[in-house]
Amino acid sequence: MNNEKWFDDTLLIELGRKEDLAKKELEQKNKCKKFCDFLFKLKNKLVFWSSKK
Repeated sequence: MNNEKWFDDTLLIELGRKEDLAKKELEQKNKCKKFCDFLFKLKNKLVFWSSKK
């Protein structure tokens, strides 16, 4: 009985870690996407202003 509880607890901890890693990975991807979007918009503004001259 005690062995089963230990196994269940270990499984829950492992699932929690995987969930945390997935969240961190998603946050990282979102940060990269936002940064890429920012650079793309900046590039478009620079092209627009340089073409106005």
